[in-house]
Amino acid sequence: MKHRQHFLFTLFFIFFSSSFAWGVMFKSLTLSQMVAIAPRILLFTVTDQRLEYDQYESKLYVNYVSGNVAEWIKGAGADTLTFKQIADVKDDNWDGTQASMRHNLPQYTTGQTYLLFLAGDSEIGMASPIGGAQGVIPVEKENGEWVLSGQTKALSKAQLGLGTTKTTKNRYEDLKSVIKTLLEE
Repeated sequence: MKHRQHFLFTLFFIFFSSSFAWGVMFKSLTLSQMVAIAPRILLFTVTDQRLEYDQYESKLYVNYVSGNVAEWIKGAGADTLTFKQIADVKDDNWDGTQASMRHNLPQYTTGQTYLLFLAGDSEIGMASPIGGAQGVIPVEKENGEWVLSGQTKALSKAQLGLGTTKTTKNRYEDLKSVIKTLLEE
């Protein structure tokens, strides 16, 4: 009996301390919560991203994301921004998607524009979007105006305060108006 307990404890310890058990979990948030929590909300176009080992601050592989800021909705800053987020990699042969898909970490495409709900920098310099992929909403130009594109992950149109119509694209300006109303509350 004692050996069985020791074996189960060892098995439990190995499983929960192994690299495949290390995960990043995010609680689903409402738009109101995201607006309240995020110190920076901005319209951001990715111009570059690179994977590097961060030997000075975090001692982890990180994804540096650089881009141009088209608009600051909350917070303020320069016209360009670079932030870093954790990258779950075991070696240098990483294509930028496996870890993101596995752990709900945000994915970015160079040239794509996003509405970001960006956290403040942590003690080790990380600044991932609030709620992981939930805090990254892709937008695109359609007929001269910004519209939300693709899936907005955990945020439905109703949660975004934009109604529930499935036939029309959601305009960025409408979502920005809802965000500004929430900021005034």
